[in-house]
Amino acid sequence: MLMKAQRPRAAFSLVRDHPSVLPTQTLFRLLTEMTQDSDDRPGEYLIEHYCVERAFKHIDSAAELSLEQKAGLEFAYIDVLVRRWERKGKSEIPNLELYIEAHPEVLVQAICWTYKRKDGAMDPPEFRVAAGRVKAMAERGYTLMEALKRIPGTDENGEIHSERLGKWVARIRHSCAELSRTEIADIVIGKFLSSSPLGKDGAWPCEAVRTVMEDVQSEDMMRGAHTGVYNSRGVHTRGNGGDQERQLAEKYRKWAQQIRTSSPYVASELLMKLTDTYEKEATREDTAAKINRRLR
Repeated sequence: MLMKAQRPRAAFSLVRDHPSVLPTQTLFRLLTEMTQDSDDRPGEYLIEHYCVERAFKHIDSAAELSLEQKAGLEFAYIDVLVRRWERKGKSEIPNLELYIEAHPEVLVQAICWTYKRKDGAMDPPEFRVAAGRVKAMAERGYTLMEALKRIPGTDENGEIHSERLGKWVARIRHSCAELSRTEIADIVIGKFLSSSPLGKDGAWPCEAVRTVMEDVQSEDMMRGAHTGVYNSRGVHTRGNGGDQERQLAEKYRKWAQQIRTSSPYVASELLMKLTDTYEKEATREDTAAKINRRLR
């Protein structure tokens, strides 16, 4: 009744605690309609993020919905599903990640929404955004790029295949080069690849990511990876002076030494530069600790 009256939020409020009581297609339609204009009154039936997450758990497990349907719905709710101040181990947008692996043009589109062309020219029609939507789409594109965790080329056992990853990266770089966004694309890719797990040899990044980085040898990609690693540390408890930073510097130095023969570019341009960054931070923290002791 409420859906027929174009009041989807009111309808969802009735099942928000147990969304699985609805048939999957009905829940999908309800969630879709909630993102569109409706007759729900502003300020009424506001939906908490955990209610949406509960509904998406049911959607994610539904075999009758296609990957494209699930991915599209995740993108429609990306601002609700992805909360950057919360550090979750698992992906908030698993189907969208899988879809982007198969359709890298979606990430290219997000890059175009978020960053301007370097040459100042106009994008093709399919990459343009209506004037009133530029800011909103730029923010959503950025949120999407920040939320990506699953590295393309990862199989069902969690192993990353360098050939598949390399082809995906090449498609992104080629498309962004045609759209005058070469540098920023490499930064985005590098930041994304910074989520790489450890390799089978215990070094970071894993072998497949190392291989791709070594093949490309892009300074911008290394900058992006450096930024991704640095930012991933987040808020942390301070130790004694720069002890924590020295430990990090030593970790990256050991990895650089371990892979310098097989991946010299990654060792020098990423791992040793991370080592240098944390050594400088250690010195600054030592100085700050000495000053604080004098002031006590």
